[in-house]
Amino acid sequence: MFPKGSLKDHIHGAKPGDPAHTKYQYRGKPLSESLIRRYGRQILEGLMYLRSKRFPPCLHLHSGNVFVDNRICRITGYEHSLFGFPSRLFTHVRRAVSSDSHDAMEVVLFGHLLFEMTSGADLTTSKPDPQHYSSIRSYPQVVEVLRFIFEREGDTYPSLSEMKEHNFFNHADVPEIQRMNLTPVQLTTQMRNILKSARKGKTTHGKPGRSSTKRSSDGGASSQKSSASSSRRESVVSKPSSRQSSRPTSASSKRPASTAPSAPAPPPPPPPPPPSSQGAPPPSSAGRGALLGDIRTGMRLKKAKTSDRSAPRV
Repeated sequence: MFPKGSLKDHIHGAKPGDPAHTKYQYRGKPLSESLIRRYGRQILEGLMYLRSKRFPPCLHLHSGNVFVDNRICRITGYEHSLFGFPSRLFTHVRRAVSSDSHDAMEVVLFGHLLFEMTSGADLTTSKPDPQHYSSIRSYPQVVEVLRFIFEREGDTYPSLSEMKEHNFFNHADVPEIQRMNLTPVQLTTQMRNILKSARKGKTTHGKPGRSSTKRSSDGGASSQKSSASSSRRESVVSKPSSRQSSRPTSASSKRPASTAPSAPAPPPPPPPPPPSSQGAPPPSSAGRGALLGDIRTGMRLKKAKTSDRSAPRV
């Protein structure tokens, strides 16, 4: 989709198709101050545009979800906030923000991204410490912006509009913003329901809200009701009436009903073959032995009379 890769690829000078565990294992190269100002202003404009369309705060903002195309940053991954998927930086952000303000978390994520563009490495803590500020001392204006984000009184954070009006971003040269032609966003009913649930806080990080649980239980109950009603209908259809049970069952009645004319009944099966003579049990050995004994002793057999009826009648 973006063959030139993400902002993290530009920081590390890596190819988009290389494995992540190899191309990000070393420290990247910091961007120039002009690019940091330009990319930061573009990202702020994109976040403010999403908020103007009533999208929830983008809690998945990091350099891997920002793609660069001809020096224009494009934010991706904002749809993960609609489904309550946890961000990989959520642990650091949650430590920096004492309250559950998602607006403040979004600004903290922008501060992490700003530090990565300046130092070439991820911010491994929730807030920059003096050692982090010392590593980017060659960018004094960026250090001022980071202090404006993370070192405010009362544990509060600036808004996106306040970040945009900062001197570092206010004078950024972004001609692509003026010539940007935004197409109107057409939201379906399902998308509006998801946005409404996300704004009410019914989707949490990794845990479904009450509404989704209720919908799932209602859906399970309705599915059980539908399955029970379908089984009752099947039992009513399969149960024969008393008039049908009194009639003899034929081969054609077992077949499912169709609109085509019924075929004639097949002929009855042929009678079974007569039993074979080979299956008769052999005579007993005792009677056979007695007959052979009579023959050997010379017993006289009874003379048989033969009636010859083969001659023709006159």
